[in-house]
Amino acid sequence: MDSGVKPHICALKNSDKYYMFGSDEDITCKNIWINMFQINGKTPRAKIFFDSIAHVCAERRRHALIHWWIIHPCSNWRFLWDLVMTVVYMVGFLTIPFSVSFIVMSHDRIRMDKFNFLIYAFCWMDIVCNCFTGYYDKKLMQVELAPFKIFMNYLKTFLIMDILSSLPWDHITLPWRSLPGRESNHLVSLLNLLPCLKLSRYSYVNMRISELFSVISLF
Repeated sequence: MDSGVKPHICALKNSDKYYMFGSDEDITCKNIWINMFQINGKTPRAKIFFDSIAHVCAERRRHALIHWWIIHPCSNWRFLWDLVMTVVYMVGFLTIPFSVSFIVMSHDRIRMDKFNFLIYAFCWMDIVCNCFTGYYDKKLMQVELAPFKIFMNYLKTFLIMDILSSLPWDHITLPWRSLPGRESNHLVSLLNLLPCLKLSRYSYVNMRISELFSVISLF
């Protein structure tokens, strides 16, 4: 028996572009920035938090009108940057503990500490990006884009650990380092363990890998 109810067909276009000023001809540096860091409905996080195309379009509009310079956590750019940082962290999980444990006084002969400088550089870029990337507020059930709230949320979570673990303590403390013995400074030894706080980012890496496999499974 036909109930007479027709299935709804969404007429909205699944476009990843939304310009603040009408047509595609109004492309400016601001609009390019907005589109680079706006939500993309195809990213794994967008599929978790946004259940329809209309919801994604509304989020694009909201982002373009307020705090448009903030990076949306569901944007393509953030997804790709997270993949880069996943690789950086995975390498750092191996090289940083090794350097802390075995490379004590042989900086001139073993060059791994120079390689860690590259890892620290990426980590500092990630710290800056995190200060300008929105986050999903589970209580409000929406993405928070206010700069002050973003910073405070980051401060309450990983900011302090990210800063302490991204400083080249092996070079900073080199003038005060000595071979283990009675005259060795235990404070210097403890400071050189701070880069190992980077291991606290394991949950971040695990989550990013899960997102990557969710994308691969679509193909």
